[in-house]
Amino acid sequence: YEKLIHLLRHRKYSFLLKLFRIRKHPSYLQPYGGSQWWAIPIETVKKVIDYLDLHPDFLVYHKDTLVPDEILFQSVIMGLYKAPYAEIAQSVTYVDWGRPNVTLPVTFTADDFSVLFNLPANFLFARKFDMSNNEEILDLIDERILAKHDQ
Repeated sequence: YEKLIHLLRHRKYSFLLKLFRIRKHPSYLQPYGGSQWWAIPIETVKKVIDYLDLHPDFLVYHKDTLVPDEILFQSVIMGLYKAPYAEIAQSVTYVDWGRPNVTLPVTFTADDFSVLFNLPANFLFARKFDMSNNEEILDLIDERILAKHDQ
Protein backbone atom coordinates (compact mmCIF):
# COMPACT_ATOMS: atom_id res chain seq x y z
CA TYR A 1 0.00 0.00 0.00
CA GLU A 2 2.77 2.44 0.94
CA LYS A 3 4.64 1.64 -2.26
CA LEU A 4 1.53 2.45 -4.30
CA ILE A 5 1.13 5.81 -2.54
CA HIS A 6 4.81 6.55 -3.19
CA LEU A 7 4.37 5.76 -6.89
CA LEU A 8 1.30 7.95 -7.13
CA ARG A 9 2.99 10.91 -5.46
CA HIS A 10 6.35 10.78 -7.22
CA ARG A 11 5.81 9.20 -10.60
CA LYS A 12 3.87 9.77 -13.78
CA TYR A 13 0.72 8.39 -12.11
CA SER A 14 0.28 11.46 -9.91
CA PHE A 15 -2.68 12.53 -12.04
CA LEU A 16 -4.62 9.67 -10.41
CA LEU A 17 -4.47 11.47 -7.09
CA LYS A 18 -6.41 14.36 -8.67
CA LEU A 19 -9.00 12.00 -10.10
CA PHE A 20 -9.71 10.20 -6.86
CA ARG A 21 -9.56 13.08 -4.39
CA ILE A 22 -12.79 13.81 -2.58
CA ARG A 23 -14.48 16.97 -3.84
CA LYS A 24 -17.81 18.57 -3.03
CA HIS A 25 -20.14 18.86 -6.00
CA PRO A 26 -21.43 22.43 -6.44
CA SER A 27 -24.51 22.80 -4.24
CA TYR A 28 -26.53 24.77 -6.78
CA LEU A 29 -26.91 21.81 -9.12
CA GLN A 30 -27.91 18.23 -8.42
CA PRO A 31 -25.55 15.72 -10.08
CA TYR A 32 -26.98 13.36 -12.67
CA GLY A 33 -25.09 10.77 -14.65
CA GLY A 34 -25.68 8.77 -17.75
CA SER A 35 -24.42 7.72 -21.14
CA GLN A 36 -22.45 10.09 -23.32
CA TRP A 37 -23.97 8.49 -26.44
CA TRP A 38 -26.87 10.79 -27.06
CA ALA A 39 -28.15 13.62 -29.21
CA ILE A 40 -29.62 16.92 -28.08
CA PRO A 41 -31.35 19.73 -29.97
CA ILE A 42 -29.32 22.82 -30.86
CA GLU A 43 -31.52 24.93 -28.55
CA THR A 44 -30.42 22.77 -25.63
CA VAL A 45 -26.77 23.05 -26.69
CA LYS A 46 -27.09 26.85 -26.63
CA LYS A 47 -28.68 26.72 -23.16
CA VAL A 48 -25.86 24.49 -21.87
CA ILE A 49 -23.22 26.88 -23.24
CA ASP A 50 -25.01 29.87 -21.69
CA TYR A 51 -25.26 28.03 -18.37
CA LEU A 52 -21.55 27.16 -18.39
CA ASP A 53 -20.69 30.77 -19.26
CA LEU A 54 -22.62 31.86 -16.15
CA HIS A 55 -21.09 29.10 -13.98
CA PRO A 56 -17.40 28.74 -14.95
CA ASP A 57 -16.74 27.14 -11.57
CA PHE A 58 -18.77 24.13 -12.71
CA LEU A 59 -16.25 23.57 -15.51
CA VAL A 60 -13.38 24.03 -13.08
CA TYR A 61 -14.96 21.44 -10.80
CA HIS A 62 -14.98 18.94 -13.68
CA LYS A 63 -11.41 19.63 -14.77
CA ASP A 64 -10.17 16.51 -12.99
CA THR A 65 -13.34 14.42 -13.27
CA LEU A 66 -12.64 10.93 -14.58
CA VAL A 67 -15.60 10.80 -17.01
CA PRO A 68 -16.97 14.35 -17.24
CA ASP A 69 -18.99 13.55 -20.37
CA GLU A 70 -21.12 11.19 -18.29
CA ILE A 71 -22.05 13.75 -15.61
CA LEU A 72 -21.43 17.36 -16.67
CA PHE A 73 -23.96 17.63 -19.49
CA GLN A 74 -26.56 15.45 -17.81
CA SER A 75 -26.42 17.54 -14.64
CA VAL A 76 -26.73 20.84 -16.49
CA ILE A 77 -29.57 19.67 -18.72
CA MET A 78 -31.54 18.14 -15.87
CA GLY A 79 -31.00 21.36 -13.89
CA LEU A 80 -32.17 23.50 -16.80
CA TYR A 81 -35.32 21.57 -17.55
CA LYS A 82 -36.08 20.24 -14.06
CA ALA A 83 -37.69 17.26 -15.77
CA PRO A 84 -37.90 13.74 -14.46
CA TYR A 85 -35.48 11.37 -16.14
CA ALA A 86 -38.36 9.39 -17.65
CA GLU A 87 -39.19 12.32 -19.94
CA ILE A 88 -35.86 12.16 -21.75
CA ALA A 89 -36.25 10.48 -25.13
CA GLN A 90 -34.66 7.15 -25.91
CA SER A 91 -31.15 7.25 -27.36
CA VAL A 92 -30.80 7.47 -31.14
CA THR A 93 -27.69 5.25 -30.91
CA TYR A 94 -28.16 1.49 -30.93
CA VAL A 95 -25.85 -0.34 -28.53
CA ASP A 96 -26.07 -4.05 -27.76
CA TRP A 97 -25.29 -4.64 -24.08
CA GLY A 98 -27.15 -7.93 -23.85
CA ARG A 99 -25.28 -10.51 -25.88
CA PRO A 100 -23.83 -13.25 -23.67
CA ASN A 101 -20.21 -14.45 -23.77
CA VAL A 102 -18.74 -11.46 -25.62
CA THR A 103 -16.98 -8.27 -24.62
CA LEU A 104 -19.63 -5.60 -24.12
CA PRO A 105 -20.85 -3.54 -25.73
CA VAL A 106 -20.96 -5.81 -28.77
CA THR A 107 -18.59 -4.94 -31.59
CA PHE A 108 -20.69 -5.46 -34.70
CA THR A 109 -19.50 -7.71 -37.53
CA ALA A 110 -20.90 -8.72 -40.91
CA ASP A 111 -23.04 -11.30 -39.07
CA ASP A 112 -24.96 -8.40 -37.49
CA PHE A 113 -25.84 -6.69 -40.77
CA SER A 114 -29.47 -7.83 -40.89
CA VAL A 115 -30.00 -6.94 -37.22
CA LEU A 116 -28.71 -3.41 -37.80
CA PHE A 117 -30.86 -2.82 -40.87
CA ASN A 118 -34.00 -4.10 -39.21
CA LEU A 119 -33.80 -1.72 -36.25
CA PRO A 120 -36.61 0.80 -35.69
CA ALA A 121 -36.22 4.06 -37.61
CA ASN A 122 -35.47 6.07 -34.44
CA PHE A 123 -31.94 4.60 -34.34
CA LEU A 124 -29.73 6.88 -36.40
CA PHE A 125 -26.37 5.53 -35.21
CA ALA A 126 -24.88 2.29 -33.97
CA ARG A 127 -22.05 1.56 -31.59
CA LYS A 128 -19.57 -0.07 -32.05
CA PHE A 129 -17.47 -1.13 -35.02
CA ASP A 130 -13.82 -2.10 -35.36
CA MET A 131 -12.25 -1.77 -38.81
CA SER A 132 -9.17 -3.71 -37.77
CA ASN A 133 -11.35 -6.60 -36.60
CA ASN A 134 -14.09 -6.70 -39.26
CA GLU A 135 -14.30 -4.00 -41.91
CA GLU A 136 -16.72 -6.09 -43.96
CA ILE A 137 -19.67 -4.80 -41.90
CA LEU A 138 -18.80 -1.23 -42.84
CA ASP A 139 -18.50 -2.18 -46.52
CA LEU A 140 -21.93 -3.82 -46.36
CA ILE A 141 -23.43 -0.73 -44.75
CA ASP A 142 -21.84 1.53 -47.37
CA GLU A 143 -23.12 -0.67 -50.19
CA ARG A 144 -26.64 -0.63 -48.74
CA ILE A 145 -26.66 3.14 -48.32
CA LEU A 146 -25.26 3.75 -51.82
CA ALA A 147 -27.77 1.34 -53.35
CA LYS A 148 -30.64 3.20 -51.61
CA HIS A 149 -29.22 6.52 -52.79
CA ASP A 150 -29.04 5.32 -56.41
CA GLN A 151 -32.70 4.27 -56.47
